[in-house]
Amino acid sequence: MKKLLNCLALVLTLSSLTGTTAVWAAGPYSPESWPATIDKNKTVHYVVTDPGLNAPGANWIADGLSILTGGDQVTTDYCIKGHACKKVTSQFLNVLDATPDFWADKDTIDILVQVYGDSSLFNANGTPRDFNFLEGALPNITAPVGGQVPAEALNKQWNWVLFSVTNALDVTGERYVRGPGVNGGTIRFEQVPNLIVRVIAFGEAAPSVPRTTSTCSTPHREAVTRRLPIWPASISTLAPPITWSCSTTVIKRLLW
Repeated sequence: MKKLLNCLALVLTLSSLTGTTAVWAAGPYSPESWPATIDKNKTVHYVVTDPGLNAPGANWIADGLSILTGGDQVTTDYCIKGHACKKVTSQFLNVLDATPDFWADKDTIDILVQVYGDSSLFNANGTPRDFNFLEGALPNITAPVGGQVPAEALNKQWNWVLFSVTNALDVTGERYVRGPGVNGGTIRFEQVPNLIVRVIAFGEAAPSVPRTTSTCSTPHREAVTRRLPIWPASISTLAPPITWSCSTTVIKRLLW
């Protein structure tokens, strides 16, 4: 408890120092602020595990999500890089939406997270892995891929990452995410042992906009094409010379 209180004290100090700092329009994005590309008018349900990120708009519902624990979805309080957060100590990270029926007519859901850049984001050999998200309730469940985290996010810093999942129709003709889900949650991150997370947000997507490519320059000059739009938005300014100067075409498509 004392460790977490000390962590919270540091967070408050950092927030007061960075509250007026301008956020770079094309990234990287500070973990102390929402990414500059968010759409404040979209509906977003979110949870933040410590102080410092307030709702940027009337439709951004603070504490609209809850991180569950217990059974095979255990999380524990943790503190790293100045933030109180949650660490997954089992296999799954299950998230409860207080109003899951909001998604009953949405065919795509975007999931913005702030995660710590360590080996938990990757395969055992360090390569990018698929992130699956369990939707629905037994017996009608599915686990679409939300995307991959680029290898550059193995940076021991806080990173903003954007996943996107389909919310398809099940055998009943209704969408998988529309009410109570598996083990009391709404959407469950699959097979994420040791994942460290501070922010989780479910938001409205705009699937009609291009979703697959972002182009980055120095120091990563090659075009980076992802099957789904994952954004290493906070390849941290605290760890030069790794910086990202990237097109925001992809992430401006929805709530970000």
